[in-house]
Amino acid sequence: MRERATCGMLRFNLTCAMVAALALGGAWGGCDARSRGGGASGGGAGSIAEDARTGPRIDLIDLRPADGQPAALVGQWDAAIARPRDGGAVQVSVVTHDAPGSTSRHNFSMPTSDLGELAMAAGRDGPIDCSFAREAGTLRFTGQFQDGKGSGDARFDASEAYVKELATLAREPISTQHALELALADLRLDFARRVIGAGCSFSVADLLSLRFSGVSADYAVGMRDAGYTFSADELRSLRFSGVEVAWAKQYREADYHFSADQLRSLRFSGVAPDYAAGWRGAGYQLGVDELRSVRFSGVPSEYAEKLRAAGYAFTTDELRSLRFGGVDAEYAVAMRRAGYRFSAGELRSLRFSGVDAEYAAAAASPGKELLTVDELRRLRFRGVDAETIKKLRQ
Repeated sequence: MRERATCGMLRFNLTCAMVAALALGGAWGGCDARSRGGGASGGGAGSIAEDARTGPRIDLIDLRPADGQPAALVGQWDAAIARPRDGGAVQVSVVTHDAPGSTSRHNFSMPTSDLGELAMAAGRDGPIDCSFAREAGTLRFTGQFQDGKGSGDARFDASEAYVKELATLAREPISTQHALELALADLRLDFARRVIGAGCSFSVADLLSLRFSGVSADYAVGMRDAGYTFSADELRSLRFSGVEVAWAKQYREADYHFSADQLRSLRFSGVAPDYAAGWRGAGYQLGVDELRSVRFSGVPSEYAEKLRAAGYAFTTDELRSLRFGGVDAEYAVAMRRAGYRFSAGELRSLRFSGVDAEYAAAAASPGKELLTVDELRRLRFRGVDAETIKKLRQ
């Protein structure tokens, strides 16, 4: 019962992973399709809808456990590989007739060049007896090819060493049927060793989903080494969104601890790690929404840093309003140096009224109380120059 449940989960994850793989445009694919009614058609035992598939294909049909050999599956094959081309791909389908009128199909796409002996045999008429080997096991084809189409008996022998090690790594049982799917997906032990060895607790279904989605071992291990503990689904979504390891690592180095969703949001919003680091260096502890907001508003982190260094402690909302009001950092810093302690609203008001920093500084008289915002604005509006103000205040 457990094996049947595990198999169902594996196939479900294969289906989900293929959606991401197709979106990524990867060379590898896998999906699960079921049809009812109509039965089999075409030249091989159980070949289905051949007229809808014009490219090279191989169907592995009704592979069942061999008598007395638990590590082997036997069944039939049916293929159409008229002119295999270098650089092309072939669709390999594991076809099972579950019940009368019901057929399941699990599809895999692989480079034609990986077919080896079978590709060469397809180019000539006559009997064949060839094998296709991968780490998870070996497929053997015997039968006949004629005009690029062939059929016959198929046998899969799982690698017991592969099955044992992967079962240990993933901490779950692996059936011979699973091993066949892993062979077609070309899930290699080195990939599993590196990913799981880095501390990622992934199932076989997780590993397959990563494989189909183009998530390399370097990517998974790199994220782990950078301090992240993402799930397989999160790694797939990050890879699909273009979030690179080096980019994500810079956030950790700047002492940010973002989730996968937050990293994707920052990437989409164009918030670079050095921009976020600049805000942290300026003394601000900003979340994702605030970083996106100040980035969208065009507030540079250098702007915040200069104002903070001058003694201001503006909020991000105030910084946005100052930036929008045309208050540059040099203007605010000059006002501070002149001894004024203006708020963000007062700086905007003075800037709008044409009271420049030099005027305000010149109007400051030693030993006298500094003029207020309203006083500076009225004097400036009436055309009273700074020297006149000094004389009047003596």
